[in-house]
Amino acid sequence: MAVVGRDLYGAEHATLRLWKELAPERVQVTAVILEHTDHPSDMLRAARELGDQVPVHAHRASGPVAFRIFLLELLASHPADVICTVGYKCDLYCAAALRGVSIPQVSVMHGWVDTSFKLRFYNWLDRQCLRRLDGIFTVAGHLEREAKALNRAGRVACLRNGVDVVGLQAAAQPPPEEWPSGPTLLFVGRLAAEKGLRHLVDAVAMIPGVHLVLVGSGPLEDELRAQATTRELGDRIHFAGFQPNAAPWIAAADMLALPSYTEGLPLVLLEAMALDTPVIASRVGGIPDLLGEDICGLLIPPGDTAALTAAIERLLAEPELAGQLAKRARRRVESEYTEALVARRFEDSLHEWFGHG
Repeated sequence: MAVVGRDLYGAEHATLRLWKELAPERVQVTAVILEHTDHPSDMLRAARELGDQVPVHAHRASGPVAFRIFLLELLASHPADVICTVGYKCDLYCAAALRGVSIPQVSVMHGWVDTSFKLRFYNWLDRQCLRRLDGIFTVAGHLEREAKALNRAGRVACLRNGVDVVGLQAAAQPPPEEWPSGPTLLFVGRLAAEKGLRHLVDAVAMIPGVHLVLVGSGPLEDELRAQATTRELGDRIHFAGFQPNAAPWIAAADMLALPSYTEGLPLVLLEAMALDTPVIASRVGGIPDLLGEDICGLLIPPGDTAALTAAIERLLAEPELAGQLAKRARRRVESEYTEALVARRFEDSLHEWFGHG
């Protein structure tokens, strides 16, 4: 049984892809989505689109006591060998609900965002919870090292993230109906402070003729619009909003930038690599292990506008380098970061740890 939250960002997209790829004769998933309102969330709707392969149950989160009652009733009618959680809230709710219940709990650890005191406190609570779980999956090597230091059960496996290269290529057509005529830099993700987007807007403002397309929505959007006006970007910045299928946008771009302050192993980088789009990303989280130093993309220090500007200018000035980076990146994804490989690692780990899967 899998328990996940209502938001639909990178971790949740990776979760949906894992469920879809699992072999039903080895692992059967029953999903629980923690809702905040009676209106179905994006995650709930996306999970239901998987059809009969994954039975989906929604619970409107109203506190740990109500969730324990819900979960125990669900387990009585839908027995589970293992509970797998994604995200700190699900980790904590399930750990409390399963007290005195002999069902192992594992978590998929995607990393933490620590941009506020509240989030740092929740992250601390989650780490205390992870110490007591029966196993931890991670999506990147740096998280695997931390998980091994945390988990008392000694069960840690690095799944990485994965993409469907063939499926992405098919989904990349047709291209977006409206696209800038000049060189285009793309960002895909949540418009939030931890993504380093202020630096991205400043960098584009310093490079004449370059367009910036932002695919996504989030709390920073109004500030970014104001910043673009102040920097007189005019028609060189484009707010495309949330796109359920970002592949056409990624494939059409000259390059993709992810100047984040914190990341796990971003799916959008894997998608860009699979679609032959050169990437620039911060040297944080699992990104250095993924890209290498000028091997599959350009790495920059987080929060460094000058380095970001220089990297963009370098790829524009050296198209041969951009092509080489993209070619090596695609080979790496095809050999090491496919959805099928992630699913097999997950199934094998469950079988090894608990005799299931």
